[in-house]
Amino acid sequence: MTTNAVVPTPGQRAITVLAMSVCAAALAGWLQNSLLAFSGGVLGQFRWVPRDYLWMAPIAYGLVLVAGGAGLSLLAALVRHRLTLPVSAMIIATVTTFGLLLPVSQISRAAALALAGGVGVQVFRIIARARPTWTRTVQRGALACALLVPALTIAQNGWRSWREARAVAALLPASTTAPNVLLIVLDAARARSLGFVTPAAGTTPKLDRWAESAAVFTNAFSVGPWTLPSHASMMSGRYATELAADWTVPIEQSHPVLPEILAKHGYVTAAFVANLHYTAWDSGLDRGFVHVDDYQRDAAQIIRSSAFTQTNLADTLLRLPTAGNLRAFLHPDLSIIRQHRYQSRLGGEVVDAFLGWRPNAGTRPWFALLNLMDPHLVTSADDRTRRRYPHDERGTEDYHAAMRYLDTELDRLLATLGKDGSLDRTLVIITADHGELLGEHGLHGHAQSLYRDVVHVPLFVRYPAAVPATRVQRAVSLRDLAATVLDLAGFTKDSLPGRSLRLAWQDSAAVLSPVFATARQQPNPLGEYPTAKGDLSGVFDERWSYIINHGTGQEQLFEALAEGGEGADVAKDSAHATRLAAMRQKAALLRQQYPDRSRAAATGGAGFRE
Repeated sequence: MTTNAVVPTPGQRAITVLAMSVCAAALAGWLQNSLLAFSGGVLGQFRWVPRDYLWMAPIAYGLVLVAGGAGLSLLAALVRHRLTLPVSAMIIATVTTFGLLLPVSQISRAAALALAGGVGVQVFRIIARARPTWTRTVQRGALACALLVPALTIAQNGWRSWREARAVAALLPASTTAPNVLLIVLDAARARSLGFVTPAAGTTPKLDRWAESAAVFTNAFSVGPWTLPSHASMMSGRYATELAADWTVPIEQSHPVLPEILAKHGYVTAAFVANLHYTAWDSGLDRGFVHVDDYQRDAAQIIRSSAFTQTNLADTLLRLPTAGNLRAFLHPDLSIIRQHRYQSRLGGEVVDAFLGWRPNAGTRPWFALLNLMDPHLVTSADDRTRRRYPHDERGTEDYHAAMRYLDTELDRLLATLGKDGSLDRTLVIITADHGELLGEHGLHGHAQSLYRDVVHVPLFVRYPAAVPATRVQRAVSLRDLAATVLDLAGFTKDSLPGRSLRLAWQDSAAVLSPVFATARQQPNPLGEYPTAKGDLSGVFDERWSYIINHGTGQEQLFEALAEGGEGADVAKDSAHATRLAAMRQKAALLRQQYPDRSRAAATGGAGFRE
């Protein structure tokens, strides 16, 4: 017995295919969100996406799948066959599944395509056997998705605003004498490239003038050579070895941090960060901050919120001119880096965001963290494009252009605070999380060594009510930064590990934290870098640097040069045997006192692999 199947009209077929595309986009976005929620909430890993991924991801998938579905819908309208819709569903399901498998680097692209094709075939079979009324169900589902995504957008944005307002309203009354605190971190800015530390650099004439009324530490050192452990240390007062924070592990929640303590004293706290790899909301650095300004809610970020648009191919198409696009199509690269693509912000944009937020604090004191990424991006006032240079293409002039650009923007920021009368009531700290190699030791970049240019950072502290205008030559550690803020703000009954740097200008014999830095082995380390052979530890003073590689046992001893950086390795020079032995002993005692408590150390110390 046979029945006459009802063949939809061309218009119905076209609408149904578009509806399938909408449903697939929403499903793909929410499946991706579920995996991200699992990796962050259950596995405790970085997500490397905006907090708005709940609605951004479905829109991003829609831009790809609905655009492709529009072409399919035209074909469906033209082809009058009972299998037109099942075939269209098969194609949409195959493409969607392939996209969801793109971030899984353990599966080859060929295997992913085969698996996606298998899913598409099963969808074809299901749709081919479905009753004619299934098309109405798909269309209703698409309408529901189309309404739900903007509803989620409004709800999430509204909830965030409500939560911030509620947090501010719940703050205890603040002291009328409590200063504002402005901590500015110049990401990847080495000390010798800023004029207020090294006048010969000539890069920061405006900041040099501000430094005349500040305490400038000419020998300040970070606790590590890269962003996450250094920021974690500045907030917690702990060495990098005391923290689990690592390449794939966010900052743990077990240690009190500076913004939490200041919030208890009635401070409104906010963070404005440009480095979204390791200072965004999922890094753990957001703890204690009422307001966090990281990923931007704009078209560029939405576009980058699907697996399709996070591939190197999509990144190339978004960045290069037509000739580059043609080459990219001819040799498509569908690989995805784990740190998802995002639109970088210039320092001036971060400054504008902070200045726009500041009135929200009202009459309360505020604590603001600004992370400026320009030394990483190598941008200048004359080059407003957001360019990211491979380390081996970065020259000193490009790097110094970023410093000159920041000099202008930070001068604008401080001048604005001066005009409204709040500057002298603000504790201003300008520093860096780490430095940068620009060919020294035959290397470029940071994170994988402890050479002086990587850990020697600028440090500028200005607060006329409590900080004298002076230059401090003594070597100090950024580990003491949190304790310094609490001391200068007048909260001496609260404590975080470390010692106040006030002691550095008051008493040359006062005990401060040892200048101790470490570098854990990076996942998939590059062979020419020291961490390729093992973890590193180092101790530093005004004149000498001692570094030991725990993988090989190799020791290095360097004397600092007057122009910055360090000279040749003299560890094997018998004339320096006594100094080498003393620094070796100091490093060993510090490793014993502050053992590595990372998950990597707990599982053998070899570091993580992606």
